[in-house]
Amino acid sequence: MRQEMKLEDIRPDGPMFTLLSERRKMIELGSTLFATQPELFSENLSCPLCGSTDREEFGAKGYTRFMRCRQCEMLYLEHEPKDSLRFSNITASPAADAAVETVQVATFEARKKKKFEPILNRLLQDAHSDQPLRILDIGCGSGYFLELVRERTSWQAVGLEMNSKAIEIGRAHGLDIVKGSLEAYKPEEPFDIVVCVGVLAHISNPKKLAMDLGRMVRKNGFLLVRTPNYQGFEYTMLGMSHSHFDPMECIHSFNPVSIAELFRAGGFETVEVTTPGLLDVDVVRQHLRIFPETFTAGPFESQLLYDDSSDMDATRRVFSRFLAGNFMSGLMQAVARKVTG
Repeated sequence: MRQEMKLEDIRPDGPMFTLLSERRKMIELGSTLFATQPELFSENLSCPLCGSTDREEFGAKGYTRFMRCRQCEMLYLEHEPKDSLRFSNITASPAADAAVETVQVATFEARKKKKFEPILNRLLQDAHSDQPLRILDIGCGSGYFLELVRERTSWQAVGLEMNSKAIEIGRAHGLDIVKGSLEAYKPEEPFDIVVCVGVLAHISNPKKLAMDLGRMVRKNGFLLVRTPNYQGFEYTMLGMSHSHFDPMECIHSFNPVSIAELFRAGGFETVEVTTPGLLDVDVVRQHLRIFPETFTAGPFESQLLYDDSSDMDATRRVFSRFLAGNFMSGLMQAVARKVTG
């Protein structure tokens, strides 16, 4: 029986401290740039996904506010960095390098087996491993999923990535990785399956994103995405101090309602939406270890987060399974089928 994934398998404290510290510096830099070079930012007066102007403030961080659309429920930035600034942050910043060098390299095998194997297992429910299928992994990083597909199937797997260091690592493993953005990528024909893990929050213009995703998938093909569920426990507990709420990198956030809207805009029908994450409590506990800031919690939350007894470990596991089974985990996985040609 395969052991449950532990947070330290994929997010060890030391590398995460380096990564999150660099990301905090980038947010500070964003505030400076917004004050001195406002032309590097654009203003969103309406929801970039559904176009509605009916919105409310969700929270503020750094130089801007996170707005929640009352129609499709997507979160977006009131002011967001333009692509030129954002792409440089993703592909060539200290935070981007730290993500690859201190986290991805140290956890390559663990991420491949414990994070991406469940994704492949889900895809194999609808497709056989010996079928001659073509699969695209958007934002493939160092290629964990691509290598897993190569090991377990006969599918032709291609990765799309923007970070040069991640591409170098993946190609050293003999993986087929194309350098470039989703918008610029022009495959000769659509893919049977497209996987997009941890990418949606980073791409501007979600309506264009939906159409680009639709362009990548053949009719009746499948799209599987994993993205944060901003209504999940870890985001509710940490609020704006959560590292996901990063106005220099994560410019959109989704929940089950808004991810279905994104699918519709791309010509997909939603097959299923789940929140399979089991690490919400551990993520909050790690944040409090790395950044022991003032944190207000009730008696139950305090015991859940700070009690290190074995009895409480068992309670945390039960509570995490409850979150996952009731759409309250911070990790959302959604599968959609392409219904338009």
